[in-house]
Amino acid sequence: RHQPALSVVIPVHNEQDNIVPLLDEVDAALRTFDGGYEVVVVDDASTDRTGAVLEAARRPGLVLVRHKRNGGQSAALFTGVRVARGAWVATNRAIVSVYSASRRSRAMSAAISRPLMIGGPRARLPCRRG
Repeated sequence: RHQPALSVVIPVHNEQDNIVPLLDEVDAALRTFDGGYEVVVVDDASTDRTGAVLEAARRPGLVLVRHKRNGGQSAALFTGVRVARGAWVATNRAIVSVYSASRRSRAMSAAISRPLMIGGPRARLPCRRG
């Protein structure tokens, strides 16, 4: 597999009804992105059908990671960034049930056209396991 230019990391918890529309919106927004992209979804031990919905929604460029225990948004983001292969990493909190599709779409377009934060070169961070 080639290394994508961009990895989008999305932590989720109990978003069974909202994750597929969000994935569709990300794909639509990045369809013409030069260099390719992947979407890393970290299911933070959802107790609803989020995991099953994600499995059914598998597509090229979608990377699924599951936490066995709920660790919270920060832990899910950390996991996603560690798994991401892109030279650039973007994050997106999946509180998708709170926002309308049009608001999410506008926010996604704005984030892609005007990044709010740019970091330096990626480095593999040490991780304590335990």
